[in-house]
Amino acid sequence: MLRLLLAVVVLANLLFFAWTRGALAPLLPLPASERDPARLQQQLRPESVTVLPPAAVSDALRAGQARECLEAGPVQAADERAMDAALQRAGIPPEAVARVAVVQPAQWAVYAGPFTDPATRTRREQALRQQQFEVAPLDDRRAPQPGLTFGLHADLAAAETALAALQQRGLRDARVLELAAQNEVWLRAAAVEPVLQARLEAADALPAGLRFGACRKTTR
Repeated sequence: MLRLLLAVVVLANLLFFAWTRGALAPLLPLPASERDPARLQQQLRPESVTVLPPAAVSDALRAGQARECLEAGPVQAADERAMDAALQRAGIPPEAVARVAVVQPAQWAVYAGPFTDPATRTRREQALRQQQFEVAPLDDRRAPQPGLTFGLHADLAAAETALAALQQRGLRDARVLELAAQNEVWLRAAAVEPVLQARLEAADALPAGLRFGACRKTTR
């Protein structure tokens, strides 16, 4: 008796399995929940699903994990509207870019200049490099006019010590220039998705020649 009952249960399960897999069609139609049209109707936004080949999966995962902080600045108050318009043209949502208040600390530069003519400054820079001086253009907004710098220092004493060492090497047209502390506004996009990162880096027509670049690691 038990053997007969066990056989009936096994046979019933086999028939049910065959029915749900379509093996008994067309004698018995598939249950509604197992039909492909029903499954398609249960999908949410199927157009947003992209099937990737196995080789592309790891690349997609790495790209999806890419994050980078980008910033541009300082932005003058008069340029903020032009900046907003440029970001809008680049398809960058306003909420993706934050305005960050920055206190730029005072610095002291060992400075040569000013040079109102860019060509004159370039010639002087080349001549100093030929004399083995480490020099670079100084275009800091806090400087009165474009010039050359032999280094930036956090305090006056360090700048004067550096100037004395340069004068011992024969440098005569340099001086210490104070770059006063000031408040600045920077545009910053943190935790940037790859698509947004590309748009920020490609954004053109930004005011005052600003460009988005990697956030500086200094604490401001």
